[in-house]
Amino acid sequence: MTKVETIMLSIEEIPLANEKTILSEGLKNMDEAKLGIICIIDENKNLIGLLTDGDLRRKLMKLNKPMSAFFGEDIIKFSNKNPIFCKINDNLNDIVNVMIEKKIWDLPVVENNKLKGIIHLHDALNVLLKEHD
Repeated sequence: MTKVETIMLSIEEIPLANEKTILSEGLKNMDEAKLGIICIIDENKNLIGLLTDGDLRRKLMKLNKPMSAFFGEDIIKFSNKNPIFCKINDNLNDIVNVMIEKKIWDLPVVENNKLKGIIHLHDALNVLLKEHD
């Protein structure tokens, strides 16, 4: 049984923000990491929010403001404050099933409320396919 921690991207490898990070800076961090997700953490590394490029697109479509009006606002305003997450010792196969069912590409990994990293669906599927070879 493969556990989540064996393939997760560590906290050092993923884009992070705090609640005062402005949206434009958060988007720049997402772009540099080449991931469609940014995790918002507090000073203790607790996960307090999550923003995906899909979340942002849906939020922008609901609000009738020019896009440039959003860039200076705090990223937490646009984030999902109750994201789905998994734990380090969760079974990778089970987590992939959840990701597929919920149509999630990237899933935060949390242990004792602290962000430890994320699971990327492509990485997880590659590991599971190799296990079945």
